[in-house]
Amino acid sequence: MNLEDFMKLKTKNKPILYWFELSSSNKNKLLREKYINYRESIKKEFLATNYRNTSSYKSKFEPSSTTLYVGKVEKGFWGRLVTHLGYNQSKKTAGMQLFHWYDVALFGELKLNYIEFEPEMKHLISVLEKKLAKELKPLIGKY
Repeated sequence: MNLEDFMKLKTKNKPILYWFELSSSNKNKLLREKYINYRESIKKEFLATNYRNTSSYKSKFEPSSTTLYVGKVEKGFWGRLVTHLGYNQSKKTAGMQLFHWYDVALFGELKLNYIEFEPEMKHLISVLEKKLAKELKPLIGKY
């Protein structure tokens, strides 16, 4: 995704189902370890300046999955992305915080996929998120 396409995401204010895709599953165990170590190292430091609320993860994961995370948002896709990238100024909003632990040289580039829905679909987006997560088996997230 180039910068122009990325900046266009600021205008997306409808319900969106999205997922981050890895280029391969070769380093999934290492990736999970790195994320868990990052998450655990800051978990109890809410008052510290480097604290970030992180996404949850399941104890078991699918080693062959090429999906890092599946999520949804009813409106304000840009804000969700900013949080996942690790740049949200609020300590309370949970996300992957990629800037703080994800190493592109080690794990490869991520691809952002998303599907935009009409506003009246906002109540259905949670069901679709669970269904997609069940199918893709993401490495990070509650599903």
